[in-house]
Amino acid sequence: MPFRVFLHLAAVSAGLFAGFCFCYAVVVTPALERLDDEAYVTTMRRLNEAVPGVLFFLVIVGSVVWPLVAFLTRTPWRGADTRVWLIGAAALLSLAAFVVSMAVEVPMNTRLAEAVTTTPEQFHQARAAIEHAWNNWHVVRTVCAVLSALLLVGACLRPDKAAGV
Repeated sequence: MPFRVFLHLAAVSAGLFAGFCFCYAVVVTPALERLDDEAYVTTMRRLNEAVPGVLFFLVIVGSVVWPLVAFLTRTPWRGADTRVWLIGAAALLSLAAFVVSMAVEVPMNTRLAEAVTTTPEQFHQARAAIEHAWNNWHVVRTVCAVLSALLLVGACLRPDKAAGV
């Protein structure tokens, strides 16, 4: 029974994080691209202040922790089937998305927050220093998060042979 709970928590948290990343990629990023440098920098700063709230933290950490817990609950050396390998792959993809967030995008967000921006040229430099790299890494994060969620949904839909279901 705990395995199913962990698996469903994994699927929900991964789905929420994947949805966030996907919406950011297809709605927020294109909107930001249309802004002038000052508006871009100001808006990114406001977004970066709003995103790291408690709920977002619980979702992003849950998208890594719950697949790992589900995988460890039904380890492959205990006679598990393909389902466990789907969960393991999802856990690795979630971890990759988390690492991109924490090791790549957060430092870029910090650099943007700390950039001196009092002149149009400084706004341009601050934007140019992160925009393309941040967007490219966000695509990597989004692909990892979406694939993780899809694998976990697949694992939820597969029969649980280890439990005789």
